[in-house]
Amino acid sequence: SAAATAVVMRPVSVLVGHENSVECVAVRGKQQVLSGDWSGMLCFWKLDGEGETPSTPASSIATQKRKKRKMDEGQDGEEEGSAAAQAGASTHIPVSVLKAHSQCVSGVEWHPADASRVFTSSWDHSIKAWDLERQDCVQTLNGSKVVTSFAVSVGSLLAAGHPDGRLRVWDLRSSTTEDGVGATPAAPGKRVLAGCGSWISGVAWHPRRENVLAALTHDGLLRVWDLRATKPLHTLTAHEGKALTLCFGRSAGGEEEGGTWPLFTGGADGVLRRFEIQ
Repeated sequence: SAAATAVVMRPVSVLVGHENSVECVAVRGKQQVLSGDWSGMLCFWKLDGEGETPSTPASSIATQKRKKRKMDEGQDGEEEGSAAAQAGASTHIPVSVLKAHSQCVSGVEWHPADASRVFTSSWDHSIKAWDLERQDCVQTLNGSKVVTSFAVSVGSLLAAGHPDGRLRVWDLRSSTTEDGVGATPAAPGKRVLAGCGSWISGVAWHPRRENVLAALTHDGLLRVWDLRATKPLHTLTAHEGKALTLCFGRSAGGEEEGGTWPLFTGGADGVLRRFEIQ
């Protein structure tokens, strides 16, 4: 039998600039990276040499102080190992830093079709659209609850999950508000407001069918909607305990609309599960 191929991993880049814990990351292609942190900051990175620096930026002083404190407490062996692991990796600072939210950035996503447009969600009850070239907020969706997860469809719909188990959907082309909370209809004259009964930990749109939406909750359930219906099409037990994350994979039958698409979920039970959706 053929020998197993060795897996080689090495550090390539170190991205410094956050002064608080990084809560979410999104990547476009091989060079562009977005990251949001606990204090509400959004950093934009380009790894093609722009923003690369051989020196230590001022924004990493807090990190250095933490390392020094650990070394003073006798954890120098751990720090030496970390430094050795990062040897040879290039250091990058952000090409732009934005104060995106007043509280923790809970999620960040690129616009599916516009490379200059990104979205962020936050514990401050809002979702914002940003123009990276202008470094400006171009749209704000204000709600009444913490946003725990969100996803943008291939069309113009945005779905957001909340701790109250409600799934709210906006049409980004509309500017009409309802109930004074900044929500806009997901279809003409209709606002989608579906109850899941538990903390929504993950949301994902079908890669080709804009009306099909999946959501995962802390009660371990996976629900799939067709927005043209009033109730979920499927409700399945995905995990024992909390279900925490989900994403669609590539269609085994090609990228056509009628193919079967895998949906992966992960939970606190330490298990990954694969479902198939047509």
